[in-house]
Amino acid sequence: MTGFGVASGETSLGSVAVECRALNHRGLTVKLRLAAECQGFEAALEARVRSRIDRGAVSMAVAVQVRNVPDAVIDLALAERVVDELRELAQKLGTAVTLSDVLAFPGVIPVERAGVRLTREVPDDLLALVDAALDALLESRRSEGASTAAAIEEQLDALERASASVAERAPQLAGLYRDRVLQRVNEFLEGRARTMEPGEVVREVAVFADRVDVAEEQQRLAAHLARGRALLAESGPIGRSLEFLVQEMLREVNTLGSKVLDADIAHQVVAMKTAIDRIREQAANLE
Repeated sequence: MTGFGVASGETSLGSVAVECRALNHRGLTVKLRLAAECQGFEAALEARVRSRIDRGAVSMAVAVQVRNVPDAVIDLALAERVVDELRELAQKLGTAVTLSDVLAFPGVIPVERAGVRLTREVPDDLLALVDAALDALLESRRSEGASTAAAIEEQLDALERASASVAERAPQLAGLYRDRVLQRVNEFLEGRARTMEPGEVVREVAVFADRVDVAEEQQRLAAHLARGRALLAESGPIGRSLEFLVQEMLREVNTLGSKVLDADIAHQVVAMKTAIDRIREQAANLE
């Protein structure tokens, strides 16, 4: 399931912006792109992501703008020595010494840049921003998940309708087969002394009826449909469970289709496989 979340704010490191993205993936992968000020936080931040997300290709970028507030204090002793040396040089070169020449000399204005000592322990204020970005990402995934669940529900309905059509058609097959058998036998025996005994027809039709009986497959398929709807009603991660369930649905439909060689039922089998394939595609988008 895709998602996106950002958060920004002031921290002990400086101004921080956290951006999280998630793309569809069968498992969970985490990629971090951290500012130099965040080196050493990789393991902790990846663990944070994995504690919140179960599935997807997640990337997190952390940008830091460090606040540099230098304390400038003129080193007067050094400045005086620099002035003396520059004046001597200026006299030889026939030029003048300016204040900017003195101040530009290294060390005249010692600068101590404010910074944060980096450790492997992530500051709490940075973790708060990471959590805020993950919260936003998860919220966007929940919104997409609701739409995906509705799309899966539509395909479950389509699958159920096709199964109902098969259930209506299947009981008629034995009678149709009986009529075809009698017609062919009568055509074969026409003009001959021998006739086919009714018992022989009954046995032939009984064997056929047993071979094309798909009641068990339809019962199991109905159970899978009920389980699919139950999963959609759950609040936790259901993507992998749906993918396994789709495999079971397809197994029943394939068995059903191989048992019955009937044009009407074959049409419904195609419809069921189409619905199952769409459910599989959508399930890959769910956590």
